[in-house]
Amino acid sequence: MKISEYHNGMPSPEILVDTAVVHFDKNSRGKDFVVGDIHGMFDHLGSLLKKVSFDEDRDRLFSVGDLVDRGPQSQDALKWLQHPWFYAVRGNHEQFVIDSENEEQLNIWINYNGGEWWLNVDEPEQATFRTAFANMPLAMEVETETGNVGIVHADVPPFISWEHFVSLLESRDRDATLYALWSRNRITGQGSSRPVSGKVDRIYCGHTPTRMTVQLENVCYIDTGAVYATEGYEEAKLTLVPFDMPEAETELSGGVLIEYSGPPLGIFKLTRAMMLFTMPVFLVVLFFGGAVTAPGWWPKLIGLLAWFVLVALTIVIRNTTPRVRTDQAVRFFWGPVSLVALVAVVLAWSGL
Repeated sequence: MKISEYHNGMPSPEILVDTAVVHFDKNSRGKDFVVGDIHGMFDHLGSLLKKVSFDEDRDRLFSVGDLVDRGPQSQDALKWLQHPWFYAVRGNHEQFVIDSENEEQLNIWINYNGGEWWLNVDEPEQATFRTAFANMPLAMEVETETGNVGIVHADVPPFISWEHFVSLLESRDRDATLYALWSRNRITGQGSSRPVSGKVDRIYCGHTPTRMTVQLENVCYIDTGAVYATEGYEEAKLTLVPFDMPEAETELSGGVLIEYSGPPLGIFKLTRAMMLFTMPVFLVVLFFGGAVTAPGWWPKLIGLLAWFVLVALTIVIRNTTPRVRTDQAVRFFWGPVSLVALVAVVLAWSGL
Protein backbone atom coordinates (compact mmCIF):
# COMPACT_ATOMS: atom_id res chain seq x y z
CA MET A 1 0.00 0.00 0.00
CA LYS A 2 1.38 3.38 -1.03
CA ILE A 3 0.97 5.80 1.86
CA SER A 4 3.61 8.36 0.97
CA GLU A 5 4.17 10.85 -1.83
CA TYR A 6 7.91 10.26 -1.53
CA HIS A 7 8.64 7.45 -3.99
CA ASN A 8 11.06 8.63 -6.62
CA GLY A 9 14.68 9.66 -6.52
CA MET A 10 15.33 8.93 -2.85
CA PRO A 11 17.48 6.11 -1.50
CA SER A 12 15.65 3.62 0.69
CA PRO A 13 16.51 4.46 4.33
CA GLU A 14 18.86 1.97 5.92
CA ILE A 15 17.95 0.71 9.40
CA LEU A 16 20.70 -1.10 11.30
CA VAL A 17 18.91 -1.58 14.64
CA ASP A 18 16.93 -4.76 15.30
CA THR A 19 13.78 -2.78 16.05
CA ALA A 20 12.72 0.35 14.21
CA VAL A 21 10.44 1.42 17.06
CA VAL A 22 11.76 1.50 20.63
CA HIS A 23 9.49 1.20 23.69
CA PHE A 24 10.23 2.85 27.03
CA ASP A 25 8.57 1.98 30.33
CA LYS A 26 7.26 4.65 32.67
CA ASN A 27 9.94 6.69 34.43
CA SER A 28 9.19 6.07 38.10
CA ARG A 29 12.25 7.93 39.36
CA GLY A 30 12.07 11.31 37.62
CA LYS A 31 10.59 13.41 34.83
CA ASP A 32 10.46 12.92 31.07
CA PHE A 33 10.86 15.72 28.53
CA VAL A 34 10.67 15.94 24.73
CA VAL A 35 12.55 18.56 22.72
CA GLY A 36 11.91 19.92 19.23
CA ASP A 37 14.35 19.99 16.30
CA ILE A 38 17.76 20.96 17.71
CA HIS A 39 19.68 21.57 14.46
CA GLY A 40 23.05 22.04 16.13
CA MET A 41 21.78 24.40 18.86
CA PHE A 42 23.09 22.26 21.71
CA ASP A 43 24.20 25.23 23.83
CA HIS A 44 20.57 26.39 23.81
CA LEU A 45 19.47 22.91 24.82
CA GLY A 46 21.93 22.87 27.70
CA SER A 47 20.57 26.20 28.93
CA LEU A 48 17.00 24.91 28.75
CA LEU A 49 17.87 21.84 30.78
CA LYS A 50 19.42 24.02 33.48
CA LYS A 51 16.27 26.14 33.64
CA VAL A 52 14.09 23.09 34.31
CA SER A 53 16.64 21.64 36.79
CA PHE A 54 17.11 18.54 34.66
CA ASP A 55 18.47 15.68 36.78
CA GLU A 56 20.75 13.47 34.68
CA ASP A 57 20.45 10.64 37.21
CA ARG A 58 16.66 10.55 37.27
CA ASP A 59 15.19 12.38 34.26
CA ARG A 60 15.03 11.41 30.58
CA LEU A 61 15.14 13.59 27.46
CA PHE A 62 13.56 12.49 24.17
CA SER A 63 14.12 14.20 20.82
CA VAL A 64 11.97 14.33 17.67
CA GLY A 65 15.15 14.21 15.57
CA ASP A 66 17.07 16.61 13.32
CA LEU A 67 19.98 17.00 15.70
CA VAL A 68 22.26 18.45 13.03
CA ASP A 69 22.54 21.01 10.19
CA ARG A 70 22.28 24.81 10.02
CA GLY A 71 23.27 25.36 13.67
CA PRO A 72 26.82 25.95 14.98
CA GLN A 73 27.28 22.78 17.10
CA SER A 74 26.18 20.02 14.71
CA GLN A 75 29.30 17.97 15.43
CA ASP A 76 28.28 17.75 19.11
CA ALA A 77 25.43 15.41 18.16
CA LEU A 78 27.57 12.32 18.69
CA LYS A 79 28.47 13.45 22.21
CA TRP A 80 24.82 13.98 23.11
CA LEU A 81 23.80 10.60 21.72
CA GLN A 82 26.25 9.01 24.17
CA HIS A 83 24.38 10.40 27.19
CA PRO A 84 22.48 7.53 28.85
CA TRP A 85 19.45 9.80 29.45
CA PHE A 86 19.15 11.18 25.89
CA TYR A 87 17.10 9.37 23.24
CA ALA A 88 16.36 10.59 19.71
CA VAL A 89 14.41 9.33 16.71
CA ARG A 90 15.86 9.73 13.25
CA GLY A 91 14.97 12.88 11.32
CA ASN A 92 15.39 13.68 7.65
CA HIS A 93 18.66 15.52 8.41
CA GLU A 94 20.10 12.41 10.03
CA GLN A 95 19.03 10.64 6.86
CA PHE A 96 21.02 13.17 4.82
CA VAL A 97 24.10 12.13 6.80
CA ILE A 98 23.41 8.44 6.21
CA ASP A 99 22.91 9.04 2.47
CA SER A 100 25.96 11.30 2.13
CA GLU A 101 27.89 8.62 0.22
CA ASN A 102 25.35 9.17 -2.57
CA GLU A 103 26.80 12.05 -4.61
CA GLU A 104 23.43 13.45 -5.64
CA GLN A 105 22.06 13.41 -2.09
CA LEU A 106 25.30 14.93 -0.79
CA ASN A 107 25.01 17.88 -3.17
CA ILE A 108 21.35 18.46 -2.28
CA TRP A 109 22.19 18.31 1.42
CA ILE A 110 25.23 20.60 1.42
CA ASN A 111 23.90 23.16 -1.08
CA TYR A 112 20.31 23.47 0.12
CA ASN A 113 19.83 21.87 3.54
CA GLY A 114 22.52 23.21 5.85
CA GLY A 115 25.09 20.44 5.53
CA GLU A 116 28.13 22.71 5.07
CA TRP A 117 29.58 21.60 8.43
CA TRP A 118 30.05 18.10 6.97
CA LEU A 119 32.89 19.35 4.78
CA ASN A 120 34.98 19.96 7.93
CA VAL A 121 34.50 16.40 9.26
CA ASP A 122 37.25 13.87 8.48
CA GLU A 123 36.39 10.53 6.90
CA PRO A 124 36.69 8.35 10.03
CA GLU A 125 34.33 10.63 11.95
CA GLN A 126 31.96 10.74 8.97
CA ALA A 127 31.75 6.95 9.14
CA THR A 128 31.03 7.19 12.88
CA PHE A 129 28.21 9.65 12.21
CA ARG A 130 26.66 7.42 9.54
CA THR A 131 26.71 4.37 11.81
CA ALA A 132 25.35 6.24 14.83
CA PHE A 133 22.48 7.78 12.84
CA ALA A 134 21.65 4.53 11.05
CA ASN A 135 21.20 2.98 14.52
CA MET A 136 18.63 5.60 15.53
CA PRO A 137 15.04 4.32 15.65
CA LEU A 138 12.32 5.72 13.40
CA ALA A 139 9.83 6.09 16.24
CA MET A 140 9.54 5.68 20.00
CA GLU A 141 6.78 4.79 22.43
CA VAL A 142 6.95 6.10 26.00
CA GLU A 143 4.70 5.24 28.92
CA THR A 144 3.88 8.31 31.03
CA GLU A 145 1.59 9.31 33.89
CA THR A 146 -0.70 11.08 31.40
CA GLY A 147 -0.91 8.20 28.91
CA ASN A 148 1.22 6.58 26.26
CA VAL A 149 3.18 8.91 24.01
CA GLY A 150 4.45 8.31 20.49
CA ILE A 151 7.42 10.17 19.01
CA VAL A 152 8.20 10.37 15.29
CA HIS A 153 10.05 13.02 13.33
CA ALA A 154 7.57 14.17 10.67
CA ASP A 155 4.13 12.56 10.79
CA VAL A 156 1.99 9.44 10.94
CA PRO A 157 0.14 8.50 7.73
CA PRO A 158 -3.62 9.18 7.74
CA PHE A 159 -6.31 6.56 8.27
CA ILE A 160 -4.08 3.97 9.92
CA SER A 161 -3.63 3.23 13.59
CA TRP A 162 -0.40 3.73 15.51
CA GLU A 163 -0.02 -0.06 15.75
CA HIS A 164 -0.36 -0.41 11.98
CA PHE A 165 2.20 2.34 11.48
CA VAL A 166 4.62 0.62 13.88
CA SER A 167 4.21 -2.69 12.07
CA LEU A 168 4.99 -1.02 8.74
CA LEU A 169 8.13 0.56 10.18
CA GLU A 170 9.23 -2.73 11.71
CA SER A 171 8.77 -4.46 8.36
CA ARG A 172 11.03 -1.77 6.81
CA ASP A 173 8.23 -0.52 4.58
CA ARG A 174 9.86 2.15 2.39
CA ASP A 175 6.82 4.41 2.06
CA ALA A 176 6.03 4.40 5.78
CA THR A 177 9.67 5.14 6.56
CA LEU A 178 9.86 8.07 4.15
CA TYR A 179 6.54 9.39 5.47
CA ALA A 180 7.91 9.29 9.02
CA LEU A 181 10.97 11.26 7.92
CA TRP A 182 9.57 13.76 5.42
CA SER A 183 5.80 14.29 5.34
CA ARG A 184 4.20 17.70 6.05
CA ASN A 185 0.73 16.71 4.83
CA ARG A 186 -1.14 16.95 8.11
CA ILE A 187 0.24 20.27 9.35
CA THR A 188 -0.04 21.99 5.95
CA GLY A 189 -3.64 20.88 5.51
CA GLN A 190 -2.95 18.63 2.53
CA GLY A 191 -4.06 15.50 4.34
CA SER A 192 -6.47 14.36 7.00
CA SER A 193 -6.20 15.98 10.43
CA ARG A 194 -8.12 13.19 12.15
CA PRO A 195 -6.52 11.93 15.37
CA VAL A 196 -4.18 8.96 15.22
CA SER A 197 -5.97 5.98 16.72
CA GLY A 198 -4.44 3.21 18.73
CA LYS A 199 -2.77 2.78 22.07
CA VAL A 200 -1.02 6.19 22.10
CA ASP A 201 -2.81 9.15 23.63
CA ARG A 202 -0.71 11.76 21.83
CA ILE A 203 2.16 11.98 19.38
CA TYR A 204 5.03 14.47 19.25
CA CYS A 205 6.53 15.48 15.89
CA GLY A 206 8.96 18.10 14.60
CA HIS A 207 10.17 18.70 11.03
CA THR A 208 7.92 21.69 10.20
CA PRO A 209 9.01 24.95 11.93
CA THR A 210 6.19 27.01 13.43
CA ARG A 211 6.04 30.14 15.58
CA MET A 212 4.43 28.25 18.44
CA THR A 213 3.85 24.61 19.18
CA VAL A 214 0.84 23.34 17.24
CA GLN A 215 -1.66 20.65 18.17
CA LEU A 216 -3.87 18.97 15.57
CA GLU A 217 -6.12 16.60 17.50
CA ASN A 218 -3.65 14.32 19.32
CA VAL A 219 -0.61 15.19 17.18
CA CYS A 220 1.68 17.90 18.61
CA TYR A 221 4.27 19.72 16.49
CA ILE A 222 7.10 21.18 18.58
CA ASP A 223 9.71 22.44 16.09
CA THR A 224 9.67 26.18 16.81
CA GLY A 225 12.62 26.99 14.57
CA ALA A 226 15.39 27.35 17.16
CA VAL A 227 18.13 27.47 14.54
CA TYR A 228 16.61 30.56 12.89
CA ALA A 229 17.63 32.58 15.96
CA THR A 230 21.05 32.68 14.27
CA GLU A 231 19.42 34.64 11.41
CA GLY A 232 17.86 37.25 13.69
CA TYR A 233 14.34 35.85 14.10
CA GLU A 234 13.34 37.09 17.54
CA GLU A 235 10.60 34.52 18.12
CA ALA A 236 12.70 31.52 17.11
CA LYS A 237 13.18 29.22 20.07
CA LEU A 238 13.91 25.67 21.13
CA THR A 239 10.87 24.01 22.67
CA LEU A 240 11.21 21.64 25.62
CA VAL A 241 7.96 19.99 26.71
CA PRO A 242 7.48 17.95 29.89
CA PHE A 243 5.35 14.88 29.28
CA ASP A 244 3.01 15.87 32.12
CA MET A 245 1.82 18.83 29.96
CA PRO A 246 -0.46 17.07 27.45
CA GLU A 247 -1.45 20.05 25.26
CA ALA A 248 0.34 22.41 22.92
CA GLU A 249 0.16 26.21 22.98
CA THR A 250 -2.28 26.46 20.07
CA GLU A 251 -4.70 24.11 18.35
CA LEU A 252 -4.35 25.27 14.75
CA SER A 253 -1.80 26.97 12.60
CA GLY A 254 -1.65 27.57 8.89
CA GLY A 255 -0.84 29.90 6.05
CA VAL A 256 1.76 32.62 5.91
CA LEU A 257 1.65 33.40 9.64
CA ILE A 258 3.64 30.20 10.30
CA GLU A 259 6.61 31.63 8.43
CA TYR A 260 6.68 35.17 9.85
CA SER A 261 7.81 36.67 13.13
CA GLY A 262 8.92 40.06 14.46
CA PRO A 263 7.97 43.16 12.38
CA PRO A 264 6.42 41.21 9.45
CA LEU A 265 4.14 39.35 11.86
CA GLY A 266 3.27 42.68 13.54
CA ILE A 267 2.29 44.13 10.15
CA PHE A 268 -0.01 41.17 9.49
CA LYS A 269 -1.70 41.57 12.87
CA LEU A 270 -2.02 45.35 12.49
CA THR A 271 -3.58 44.89 9.05
CA ARG A 272 -6.13 42.44 10.41
CA ALA A 273 -7.02 44.82 13.25
CA MET A 274 -7.46 47.71 10.81
CA MET A 275 -9.62 45.61 8.50
CA LEU A 276 -12.03 44.92 11.34
CA PHE A 277 -13.00 48.61 11.36
CA THR A 278 -12.32 49.75 7.79
CA MET A 279 -14.06 46.94 5.89
CA PRO A 280 -17.50 47.77 7.39
CA VAL A 281 -16.97 51.38 6.25
CA PHE A 282 -16.54 50.21 2.65
CA LEU A 283 -19.60 47.93 2.92
CA VAL A 284 -21.77 50.72 4.30
CA VAL A 285 -20.69 53.14 1.57
CA LEU A 286 -21.14 50.45 -1.11
CA PHE A 287 -24.64 49.36 -0.10
CA PHE A 288 -25.96 52.53 1.62
CA GLY A 289 -23.90 55.14 -0.21
CA GLY A 290 -26.74 57.26 -1.54
CA ALA A 291 -28.66 57.29 1.72
CA VAL A 292 -25.62 57.96 3.88
CA THR A 293 -24.50 60.95 1.85
CA ALA A 294 -27.98 62.53 1.79
CA PRO A 295 -28.34 65.83 3.66
CA GLY A 296 -29.39 65.83 7.30
CA TRP A 297 -28.28 63.95 10.38
CA TRP A 298 -30.70 61.00 10.05
CA PRO A 299 -28.87 59.31 7.10
CA LYS A 300 -25.56 59.69 8.98
CA LEU A 301 -27.07 57.99 12.01
CA ILE A 302 -28.34 55.12 9.83
CA GLY A 303 -24.86 54.73 8.35
CA LEU A 304 -23.25 54.75 11.80
CA LEU A 305 -25.68 52.14 13.10
CA ALA A 306 -25.08 49.97 10.03
CA TRP A 307 -21.31 50.22 10.58
CA PHE A 308 -21.71 49.29 14.26
CA VAL A 309 -23.89 46.27 13.41
CA LEU A 310 -21.32 45.00 10.88
CA VAL A 311 -18.43 45.38 13.35
CA ALA A 312 -20.42 43.62 16.08
CA LEU A 313 -21.46 40.84 13.68
CA THR A 314 -17.84 40.35 12.58
CA ILE A 315 -16.65 40.08 16.19
CA VAL A 316 -19.41 37.59 17.06
CA ILE A 317 -18.64 35.40 14.04
CA ARG A 318 -14.90 35.47 14.77
CA ASN A 319 -15.40 34.41 18.38
CA THR A 320 -18.14 31.81 17.94
CA THR A 321 -17.15 30.08 14.70
CA PRO A 322 -14.46 27.35 14.89
CA ARG A 323 -11.29 28.24 13.05
CA VAL A 324 -10.60 26.39 9.84
CA ARG A 325 -7.45 25.29 8.08
CA THR A 326 -6.25 27.07 4.96
CA ASP A 327 -7.35 24.25 2.67
CA GLN A 328 -10.85 24.24 4.21
CA ALA A 329 -11.20 27.99 3.66
CA VAL A 330 -10.02 27.68 0.05
CA ARG A 331 -12.56 24.92 -0.66
CA PHE A 332 -15.36 27.00 0.88
CA PHE A 333 -14.60 30.25 -0.97
CA TRP A 334 -13.87 28.61 -4.31
CA GLY A 335 -16.89 26.32 -3.90
CA PRO A 336 -20.27 27.57 -2.62
CA VAL A 337 -19.22 31.21 -2.31
CA SER A 338 -18.07 31.28 -5.95
CA LEU A 339 -21.40 29.81 -7.05
CA VAL A 340 -23.32 32.45 -5.10
CA ALA A 341 -21.13 35.19 -6.62
CA LEU A 342 -21.74 33.81 -10.10
CA VAL A 343 -25.50 33.82 -9.54
CA ALA A 344 -25.27 37.42 -8.29
CA VAL A 345 -23.38 38.46 -11.43
CA VAL A 346 -26.02 36.82 -13.65
CA LEU A 347 -28.85 38.52 -11.75
CA ALA A 348 -27.11 41.90 -11.93
CA TRP A 349 -26.46 41.47 -15.66
CA SER A 350 -30.11 40.65 -16.27
CA GLY A 351 -31.24 43.71 -14.29
CA LEU A 352 -33.06 41.75 -11.56
